Amino acid sequence: MVGHVAGRDQLLIGGLDMVASYDPKNGKLLWDAPAIAMQTSGTPVWEGNLVFAAGGYPSGSTAGIQADGSGKIAWKNNHRIHEQSLLVHDGHVYGINDPGIALCWGGPYRPGSLEASPEATDQRLADTGW
Repeated sequence: MVGHVAGRDQLLIGGLDMVASYDPKNGKLLWDAPAIAMQTSGTPVWEGNLVFAAGGYPSGSTAGIQADGSGKIAWKNNHRIHEQSLLVHDGHVYGINDPGIALCWGGPYRPGSLEASPEATDQRLADTGW
């Protein structure tokens, strides 16, 4: 996935126990960070100077990585999100982990800032924690 992150276009790839960024014009490695999981299916997402990625096989995690060239991991947790892509919206990162629990990290992307399980009422899916 090519995104405009930290002031430049970056080709973002997650997997093989790392997240990496390449210059889409010439393929040059811009940065990489040891993070997430050996195998991932979801696409990295971004906001501002951070790239967010998740993985879940054989073990996994979710991470926010500085995309400024340093590859520094800003935060990381042990939530396994193997197949689904994360969503960034209005300053929050959303994901659904492998057991099916919806997750939201807010503010300065504090890890584990909110977790909740959905419930169905009146034929609508709601989440009591949000």
